[in-house]
Amino acid sequence: MHNMKKIFTLVLLVSCFVGQAQLAIEVEKKAQSAFETFEQTGAVVGLLEDGKTTFMKAYGVANSQNKTALNENTVFQVASLSKAFTAASIGILVDRKALSWDDLVIDHYPEFKLYDAYVTRNFKIKDLLSHHNGYNTFDGDLLWYESNYSTEEIMDRFARLAPKHGFREKYGYSNIMFIAAAKVIEIKSGKTWEEFVQTEIMDVLDMTRSTTDFDRFMADNNKAYPHIEKKPDAHRNYNNGKGAVGVKTTAPDLLKWANMWLNNGVAGTDTLLKAATVNYIQNAHTAMQVSQRNKDQGTFHSSAGLGWFLKDQGNISTVSHSGGLPGLILNLCLVPEKKSALVVLTNDETLFPFALTNEYIEALKGEDKTDWIALYKPYSDNGLVKNRIELPKKAKSWLTNLEVAGIYTDAYYGEARVFTEGSKLIFRMGKGKQFVSNLLPMGKTNYRIRFKDHFLPDGIVTFSLDSKGNVDGFTIDLPNPDFHFYNLDFKKN
Repeated sequence: MHNMKKIFTLVLLVSCFVGQAQLAIEVEKKAQSAFETFEQTGAVVGLLEDGKTTFMKAYGVANSQNKTALNENTVFQVASLSKAFTAASIGILVDRKALSWDDLVIDHYPEFKLYDAYVTRNFKIKDLLSHHNGYNTFDGDLLWYESNYSTEEIMDRFARLAPKHGFREKYGYSNIMFIAAAKVIEIKSGKTWEEFVQTEIMDVLDMTRSTTDFDRFMADNNKAYPHIEKKPDAHRNYNNGKGAVGVKTTAPDLLKWANMWLNNGVAGTDTLLKAATVNYIQNAHTAMQVSQRNKDQGTFHSSAGLGWFLKDQGNISTVSHSGGLPGLILNLCLVPEKKSALVVLTNDETLFPFALTNEYIEALKGEDKTDWIALYKPYSDNGLVKNRIELPKKAKSWLTNLEVAGIYTDAYYGEARVFTEGSKLIFRMGKGKQFVSNLLPMGKTNYRIRFKDHFLPDGIVTFSLDSKGNVDGFTIDLPNPDFHFYNLDFKKN
């Protein structure tokens, strides 16, 4: 009987090893195929199984201009993968009894204010991380993107924007609320968000190539450059979006991070989070709509946790979060029941990370029903990542440069200026360097803008007239999925 137990244990170990080896082989095969199909600039892919990295490989270049190769330890700005770090930071403070999930935000952050007084009074700590504050996805993001507004100014200005839905009524992805959560962390810990994440998470997990410090990231010679339309873009400082974005890390470090979650908050001899806190964070807090197409592909339940997204894919349940910034798309997917995780970091704007993640899920299930790489390729080819539009050709304006020149103010965003430089008419929104453009007449009271920020498509500024025919304001039509110019309504000072 004793020998039979030994044989049985050996069989289990061998079958486990074979299963892991097969998954790694499948991920490598699909990663290579996806890299070639999407004509990817660069990517790093890592696979974790039962606490061990069974596959890690870098593809392509960090910078297409100087052809610097990516490697496993290349640092990426990982965008919204940062949100789980913010949720974990709140979880650590909950474990230390510095606050609780059901505490009112104003009891810890008295300056917190939203458009509706009732919502302000009843907003809980967990609501900051749950994506159900009554706004559309990405509402308010223009306040931190390419701006120099402080956290205080961002929150003050956001409070002037009316919600689109009822409080806790429906899902709406919110970066702004994670910025507010970072403020709570700073108030309750006495550390900046950057210091807290670095010392309480990254240092504990031995994430030695990770940082929250932009200057430290810039000083690192082994970093990925974002690529917009296959051309390298400058690294951008998103410090005023901390809490929502702000983490810079590598694929190996993210697998250390993933392993902590897969082990219910434990990393080696350290307990970063209590098991109950991990469960609370990775539980469903806001239901999300599931399209018929997703149902056809095996997903019937989808929800937002706190800094994570949860869904079923056939008989597999995943905990994941993606990230996207100009020139960067990334994804981290955990499969708790399999003790497995896949990280895909790219410095390009294709759907490579999601195609490969779905191929990984199918491999875990022992299936190969859908060619996700072929299915997702046309979406990148058709430009759906950025949703550009065709604009009419140049035409004479009804207005003179003198009539449109002036200072304009939007109650929510702030100031914009229209001024002349020689014969040119210049538009500048805010005080940053990116929202600047020549105004090119397109007929009637319409002008085309093309911002220095190449991530954004061209748009149209339409000036409005008062009853006397004088210019009294303008709106901006710049359709894109990330930043909502339609919320802006500038009035001439």
